Amino acid sequence: MLSNSEQTKTWGLHVDESDKWTDLFYYSVEDLHSIPADDLQHIALSGLRARLDNFKSKLPMLGKLADEQGVDQIYDINDAAKLLFQHSIYKSYPVSFVEKSQFDRLTKWLGGFTTADLSSLSFNGIETIDDWIMMLDAQTSVRVLHSGGTSGKLSFLPRGTVETDLMVQGWRLLHEGSGPDVPPMDQVPVILPAYRTGAFAQQRMFNRMVETVFGGDQSMLVALNDRRMSADALSLGGRLQLAAQKGELGEVRLSPALIARRDEYVRSMTEAPTRMSDFIDAVAKSFAGRPVAMLAWIGQLYDLAQAGLERGLSNIFAANSNIMFGGGWKGRTPPENWEEVITTFLGVDQIRDGYGMTECIASARSCEHGHYHIYPFQIPFVLDPLTGEPYPREGQQTGRFGVFDLGATTYWGGFLTGDKVTVSYDPCACGRTTPMVLANSISRFSEAEGGDDKINCAGAPEAHDNALAFLMASVED
Repeated sequence: MLSNSEQTKTWGLHVDESDKWTDLFYYSVEDLHSIPADDLQHIALSGLRARLDNFKSKLPMLGKLADEQGVDQIYDINDAAKLLFQHSIYKSYPVSFVEKSQFDRLTKWLGGFTTADLSSLSFNGIETIDDWIMMLDAQTSVRVLHSGGTSGKLSFLPRGTVETDLMVQGWRLLHEGSGPDVPPMDQVPVILPAYRTGAFAQQRMFNRMVETVFGGDQSMLVALNDRRMSADALSLGGRLQLAAQKGELGEVRLSPALIARRDEYVRSMTEAPTRMSDFIDAVAKSFAGRPVAMLAWIGQLYDLAQAGLERGLSNIFAANSNIMFGGGWKGRTPPENWEEVITTFLGVDQIRDGYGMTECIASARSCEHGHYHIYPFQIPFVLDPLTGEPYPREGQQTGRFGVFDLGATTYWGGFLTGDKVTVSYDPCACGRTTPMVLANSISRFSEAEGGDDKINCAGAPEAHDNALAFLMASVED
């Protein structure tokens, strides 16, 4: 537990030289979850006031929203609930921008959400979404994150390089929270049963880790697929599947560049079985008995474990490995022995899940009682799903989940999600002082509200492969 002087230091460190709220990302998990309630309120209120003062003139959209809502300044934490952006706003661009490769116009749209200067860019040769994202990587400080596109349209969230570094610190918090005997993060290789590169949050985070934590040692990140997870494949697959459901498949417009790449996507799909087999053999040989870190969608993790057990492999990693999963079963029925299958293959005693979203820089790992404690640099809101009015910040409240991330310094950190949750402000039996999303309380609002296209969708690699499968079927037909 922090002393009184340490509590003050927690939110005031380096205030004369840096952003005191992003400094919180560099504290220990134990310290962050030991801050008294009164200090948590001070962190939230002072942070919201500073963020509004800083961004109101820099993001015209925010300034207009603040004026319309009559929010000139933040007097109470719940005042900020009126300034939470709907998560669907990040796919508010006309789909014609993508269909017609009008990436100059898509960039102008994106520029409304970031303080970065996106003018005077070169769009020569930019024909696809992947081209566009990599161009922004090369020419700007913006690092776009995208959704899985299950609604038929990708969401694009701008994030700066500063937030990408904070994502690595967010993983450090998850890593430290996995157990008292876990080795330091820089000593533990990352096993990623997904695509190695791309503009999805996990690829951005782990590739930045290789640069900043592992000193450029590429062997510390082992991925199932060394290729890029294509935003174009996700976009195209989602649009085609949605059009097929509506009987409008013939109306989908494909750019010549996208048509030319379709065969490449299909070829990647045909190689998947061999790739899984080679991946299991590689990690079992290279990391047998060693502590590792792993992030996976739960269905993905189960499939990997089942395939490994079928090959006669078990207990392949050290018991103090950091295994993180999330995302739910995505419509699949969980086998009764799913946890036993996973723990037997991996060699760990238990696995714990997490809750997060790309709108937030860091995710929360479940505590000993299954609850997800919210970091002090993330301010939770629970709103009435019908009226949008925020519920009191006390006791237990159930409704639409909103959050403000004080780690956001190049874009507005306030988001209203499509999640229905129960948040408790009461003390937890685990001893942590921070508010928590209660275990088993998370569900999604209707697809009509955009709820199924959650930006952080932990199953994006699966969505990507499903898109490729659909493309393959369309070629065969």
